[in-house]
Amino acid sequence: MFWYSSDLYTGQSIDKVTSMKDVYKWRCGPRLKDKLNMEYHHQSPFLIQLMFEHKETEAECSFLISACPKVFPTNSRKRKQTVLNRTSVTRAISSLSESKFMSLVRCPPEKVDTMCRCQELTCYHEAVFVAGRYNKYSRTLSQTPWVVDGERRGETSVSELICTRIKAMFMAQEYRFSSAGREDVDVRTLGRGRPFLVELIQPHISDVPPDKMKLLQQEINSGTTDIAIRDLQVVSSTTVDQCLVGCSQIFMIAECWFVPPREESGKLKVGETEKTKVIHRRPLASRDRVIHNMSGEYIDSQHFRLHLKTQAGTY
Repeated sequence: MFWYSSDLYTGQSIDKVTSMKDVYKWRCGPRLKDKLNMEYHHQSPFLIQLMFEHKETEAECSFLISACPKVFPTNSRKRKQTVLNRTSVTRAISSLSESKFMSLVRCPPEKVDTMCRCQELTCYHEAVFVAGRYNKYSRTLSQTPWVVDGERRGETSVSELICTRIKAMFMAQEYRFSSAGREDVDVRTLGRGRPFLVELIQPHISDVPPDKMKLLQQEINSGTTDIAIRDLQVVSSTTVDQCLVGCSQIFMIAECWFVPPREESGKLKVGETEKTKVIHRRPLASRDRVIHNMSGEYIDSQHFRLHLKTQAGTY
């Protein structure tokens, strides 16, 4: 339509033309507001998606399949499966020159005899994000559900202990758990705790005040002795990356055992190889890590306690 009316609007760019979708929102939004007795916000996180069907004009974009061979497959078998959707049609039209497009379409279009109908109405809410820190005290608890060869290992996990109650509070359809790094099953996480983030998909409740978040934190902590969480709060989508920024250094304590008993003097040679359990997802390669500080604490002839301050990611 813009190309056909460009003579009337000389000097205007198509990038400045308001889309039909936005015009529809501006016209129908206030009407829905009155019908539903709700407030209307153009940038609301709660969205209502309407899918319309019009049989009479469903083939009016089919000419793009032959006109834009680079956008649509040329193989006859694949062409039968070609789907004309908003993304593919927009990409195809963008690939055509103004003169080519005007030679292929009619403007104004032919008059139609039937009305379109609403085929599908979907309501959904943008994701809500909850952040915090967790400590892990168990040496038999994985961070996320641990499945080996299709068999579940362990009854629960850190993510399940945290997220099950959060999901219920927000009445979410599902959740995604992420954190700043991860620890092994048999390693505890102490100190200030590890930063974590929970993305709640399709929440039915999106506004939970801080006092209720504090009660939710207490409820999670009272339900288990394997973990504890702190600083539980709702965060905006713009701060998600900041929530998962971990420390550049970590502090570790390891109790070590010598077999046979070790003399007090003498050199100790160690070698590090890639962990067997992560070879399936990491190449067998050498990775440089910085040991900032290391000290040992003698316990007896077979045991000592090792204190380490290392670069994050050091095994």
